[in-house]
Amino acid sequence: MDTYQKYKIIVINLQRTGDIIQSFHILYSLKKSYPNSEIFYLTNNIHSASLSIISEDIKGMFSIDYNLLYQNIITNRNITDAFLYLKNFIKELNNFQFKKLININFSLLSAILSNMIDADEKIGAILERDNCIKIENGYLKKLFCNLENKNFQANIVEYFLKGLKITYSHPHSLPHLPTAKEKNHLNIVLHPGASRSEKEWGLENYFKLSKLISEKLKDIRIVITGSKTEIEKNRLLQERLSKASIQNQNLTGEISFKELLTTIQNSDYFISSDTSIAHLSSLTTTASITIFLGNCYHFHTFPYAVGRIVVYPDIKCYPCNADYLCKDQSCKNLITPEDILSIILKTYKGKNALMTYLTRDGFIKLKNINITQTLEKYNSVPTT
Repeated sequence: MDTYQKYKIIVINLQRTGDIIQSFHILYSLKKSYPNSEIFYLTNNIHSASLSIISEDIKGMFSIDYNLLYQNIITNRNITDAFLYLKNFIKELNNFQFKKLININFSLLSAILSNMIDADEKIGAILERDNCIKIENGYLKKLFCNLENKNFQANIVEYFLKGLKITYSHPHSLPHLPTAKEKNHLNIVLHPGASRSEKEWGLENYFKLSKLISEKLKDIRIVITGSKTEIEKNRLLQERLSKASIQNQNLTGEISFKELLTTIQNSDYFISSDTSIAHLSSLTTTASITIFLGNCYHFHTFPYAVGRIVVYPDIKCYPCNADYLCKDQSCKNLITPEDILSIILKTYKGKNALMTYLTRDGFIKLKNINITQTLEKYNSVPTT
């Protein structure tokens, strides 16, 4: 076998769809840093659909069956079947003879798998024989210890790049992303839904924003996206837009991850709360505005790309405690459609800014996060 066939890297990420998509920045950077390697990805069967986006960029994908494991262990108390499943699964993986294993999340199961999978070098959380999770890498250890610390101002991607000692490479020129030849409208993609209601900005705000944009910029087209569980909710938004004579298209529940990626790429703006699709937008060159609410901390999970705008409430209780939510969630009222409109008017090419970024004496903070700035900011982070 030649060198290309010999050097195999396996990346483990068993987290949710958003975390998986966020990790694509690490995968592309790995691919650039190790051009003569084969990269494999291990995830869970529940969120594996998002990997279709990078199917052309990885050598292979492995999917562990969460349902089978949890059903056998928790529901049926059948430890034997769960053990046999894991044993055969690991045996298949070890046939690949990996040179490097990278565990990019900190769950117990991922640490167990990192222990069981053979590799010459292992990076990230690994379960030791004394049942303790061990993280030797200084950057990743610091990240693990500070994930719940809102004063720890670091993006997760940033620390993994540092820990892996690889140079960042943005996947902004994906070969499978067709670009529209003509745009007759200002195309704005709205993704109102989120995994939890406390993260959502609200349909009323998205509708008011659409009206404001149409009044200021006239020739616009709103594209609504979402999952199949959000079809009914987004249909209500579409009906209101149509009644207001705002041109729109509702793609909720109708398109794949790859098609959604293309839709965002062929638009001028993408607006959402902190969702997996916000991370998806960071793989494109489209301007994005991400609204952070609830217990979602923007520094840890902002869409990792140059010039992305992040909006979050400047109040003491943000981000809120995950175990306690206030009744009215007042932070949602601090970010208004007028605020988001001001950003669009400020950044829209060919248009003069009609309002400033801060509209109400600092209730809203805006961060135009630049990758170069964040890299420089954390150059002083210790390596041990």
